[in-house]
Formats: sequence, C-alpha cells, structure tokens
Amino acid sequence: MKTLRRLWSGLEAVSGLAAVAVEWQEAWGCEWEVGRAFLRLTDRSAASYPCPRPGGEGCPRKVVIHGQDDIVAVCQAVPRQCDDLILSKADIAIYELHWQKLAAAVGKALGLSAPRRPVPVGPHTVRVGWCSAAGGKRAAVYLTIEHEAQAFGTTLARLTSSVGRPFALAAPTLTLCESDAGELLQRAGAIILPLDECLAWEDSGEFARTDRAERLLSDLKAASERPTDSRSGRPQPRLVEAPLGWRWEELHLVVNDHRLWYVIRDKHGSIGFAEAGFEDRRKGGLPNDSWRLLGDFARSCGRPLPEANDRESRQRQKQRISKLRSLLRGLFQISGSPISSIAPGTYAPAFRIRPKDGITLTMPVGRTWSAMAIAETPGGRIRFGAEIPRRYLTLSDGRTTEFTQVAERLVPVSEEHELWELDLLEDGGEPNAAGRALLEVLRARGRVRRAEYDAGILRLSDLLHRITGIEAPAFRFVPSREEWVAEFEATSEQAAR
Repeated sequence: MKTLRRLWSGLEAVSGLAAVAVEWQEAWGCEWEVGRAFLRLTDRSAASYPCPRPGGEGCPRKVVIHGQDDIVAVCQAVPRQCDDLILSKADIAIYELHWQKLAAAVGKALGLSAPRRPVPVGPHTVRVGWCSAAGGKRAAVYLTIEHEAQAFGTTLARLTSSVGRPFALAAPTLTLCESDAGELLQRAGAIILPLDECLAWEDSGEFARTDRAERLLSDLKAASERPTDSRSGRPQPRLVEAPLGWRWEELHLVVNDHRLWYVIRDKHGSIGFAEAGFEDRRKGGLPNDSWRLLGDFARSCGRPLPEANDRESRQRQKQRISKLRSLLRGLFQISGSPISSIAPGTYAPAFRIRPKDGITLTMPVGRTWSAMAIAETPGGRIRFGAEIPRRYLTLSDGRTTEFTQVAERLVPVSEEHELWELDLLEDGGEPNAAGRALLEVLRARGRVRRAEYDAGILRLSDLLHRITGIEAPAFRFVPSREEWVAEFEATSEQAAR
C-alpha cells in the first residue's frame, strides 16, 4: 500500500472541484492516474486556461473561441507576459469530481454500511454511510471537501448543531481544521477522519483503511455505545481505570485547548474535555474552570503556579484546586492526592504535565544538522546529542597566573525524550506515521527507501524542525535510489523488533 498525499491535498486545492484536465494534473502530480478515476466529464467548457506563471495581473489566460477548431488561450496582462496558446475542444472541457464514486470508495474502505447514493447535507458535504456499533447503535460518517478554513468551520458547526449524536467527518486533510474546531467536536462527541492518514492505495486499485482509521473508528463506536445523561442527552464522563497500586507520580499528561493525552505505565490514550467531565454545561459545552486550571499547570510544565496575592484570592484558588483534585481522581481512579500544597496558597501537580507541542530541545546545538546525532536508546527513548565548543583558560606558566591562553574543547551534551513527549505516538500507544518513520530511519542508520512524498517522513521533518529550531531540511531525497537520507547522525541501540 502507498499513501496518497497529493490526491487528498489536491482536492482541497481545486476550487469548486471542477477544472480542466491540466489543472487536475497539476494538483495531483504523480497521483493523477489514481485521481482521474474519480472525475467525470461535464458538458461545460472553460472560459479561462491556466498560465505557466500564475498570480500575475492578467492571469489566468482567457479562452477565445473563433470556431470549432480555432480555440486560443490569450494572455490578459498588459503588456503580455506569455504567448497565445492554441487549444482543442478537449483541452477546455471541464471535469468535475464524481462525488458518488469517491464516496462509495471511501465508504467501502472504511467498512461503512453505505446507501446506494451519498446523501447531500450541504455544499460540498455528503453522508457516505454509517459506522455500526454494539446494541444496534450506529454513527453517521460524512465527507466534506472545502477550500477555506472558514467554510470548513461552518460545515462543522452546522453538523454539530443538527446531528445530535456522535458522528465522524471525513476530510481530505487536517489543513483547514482550525484549533477552535475541537470545541465543537467535543460538544457533539464527534471525530475528524483525515483521509490522507486514514486511507492508503492498494495495488489492486482500491482504497484500504490504515491503522489510524481503525483507531479513530473504534473511538467513534465507543462514543456511540456510551450511556447518555438522561437530562442532557450527552455521553456520561468516561473513566480511565488504573490498576490498584499505581501512583500519580507515574502519570504523564499532555494538554491542549480541548483534549488531554495520558501515559501511565503501559496505558496510553487521549480523551476530550467533555468526556473527561470538564465540560461547563451552563455555557453550551465549553471547558469549565477546572480545565483552564489544568491548562495553567500544563503551560507551567508542572511547576508551582504563582501564589495568590491576598486572602480572598488564596481561598478561591484553594476551592479551584479542590475541584480539580476531585475531577482527576474521578477520571483516573488513582488513590492519593494528584495536587500537593507545597506552601500556603502554592500548589504543584504530583504528575508530569506539559502543553501539546511544548517540547523543544534546550541544549545549544547550533543551527546545522551536521552537529546533531539522534539515537534510539535500549529503553525506547530518543536521545538528541551534539558536541559543542567550550572555552577553558589554561595556565601558560605553572608558577604564575599572569600569562594564560584560551583552549577550546568539544563537549558532548544530550537530552532524552520519550516518544509520547515528542508527539510520536497514536492514542493507543503505537507509533504514529512520523514515529514509525523516525524508528525506521534510526534503525537503518539514516537511509530508508520511501516514496518522494511519503507522509511519515514529511511530518517527521516538520517535527524535527520545530523541536530543534534548525531551518535546513532534516532529510534529502535521492531520486535515483528512491531513498531518503538523514542529514544528522542516526543510530539505534535497540535491536530491531
């Protein structure tokens, strides 16, 4: 199987999902042959034609039809920036997305019980089928293809306000899903299915669902099966059951605006603020004050929060801490106190916590990959290392300190992080696409055979750029060998599993 990064991003790039063949080819690149199967010819002809230099004042070129066999694309810039282009009738024929064909292929790959035809529910949005759960329950799965974040947000808001039960919204990518969308998702118990991560292409000419899709659909089924509050109709808070004897000190949390990820021994997972019991029912499903307090601890990376200034503020903070303690005990079922009082009015969590995407390397490794070494340790952690120059004063005369000289030495520095800290794990505890790519790179000592637009390598490169601050690409692609080569020293001290 292979990923289809260009296919899905191309759908979001072609405005209106209707264009001449050359525009679809440019959007899909090497994946054109796969994508063309989901297009159909219309009886419409284009009034404009793409330019070799898009973005100019006169772009795109205007299509002028002088006769059946006399069609020309004319540059509209003054003065002209490109020559006229002679076209055929086939060149200006418009092809549109065949919604029914694409929806049927997506529904089949996801294992949905699908209708004969997708059901339109709005502009560029259809219901492609149902995900069946236990007890005869089911969750609707919708497909939307938008081109602007605002339109995507409007579609999501419309669905969350009207569906009334857990559902999934499939989208080509997560590019248009803005951070505040999580609030809407939590309110409806909904999930996003990014098709570039959830579907791969088989040699047989069909889509197949990935492990990522399996996990997301499993979450959707679980949300559908959960009992609901008899008064509100919302799912009741879910518990993360930790076996007896486990301690708060073993818990690691990662928090963003609407979700938390947890790791405790061999348990991994994530949970939204609403299903964790942190929903403010009076404000239409927004996070409550305890969630904001948990976010404050995350942003401080577990350090004590500043002490309140006056007696009234200290009392208010004490009440907030008490409520957060109660919610955390109820969620994780661990005995003891999750938050300690280290001084009057000053509190610190007993667990490790940080904000989502909060890890950055603290060592001064410079700004080049050649100075960096990344290794997998025997314990499964990822070690980032480098040798940095340090200057020392040395005595030039053993009997006096009046004459000294400076000597420079290379000193090794390193720091280690777990995969979950680096955002390289799925909710179920298995490495995600970037995590799998990193482990493969390290175990192969920096050289792996993967496609030029491999999603795992590209996401890993973005992540390494973020946590190191190094601007140059972390990998280079060698077309002649179809191989990605790391620009850093890559090793693994753990036997391949």
